[in-house]
Amino acid sequence: MNPPQGVEPPDRPGNEGALQRRGALVAIVVILLLAVAGWWISASLRQASTIQDCVMQGRRNCAPVGN
Repeated sequence: MNPPQGVEPPDRPGNEGALQRRGALVAIVVILLLAVAGWWISASLRQASTIQDCVMQGRRNCAPVGN
């Protein structure tokens, strides 16, 4: 029995390239998500640090307006 047209069985020799490309694409997406998450955490910590520095100096108008 033959597989449906356009579908290759996984044990065919020509199918490794597609699997490698898919794995590389998944790896790139994961790395990009980690980079975006790291940037977001860094920006949040920087903002909190700025507010904490302001409060530690005794100022009263430290909360950001409009964020």
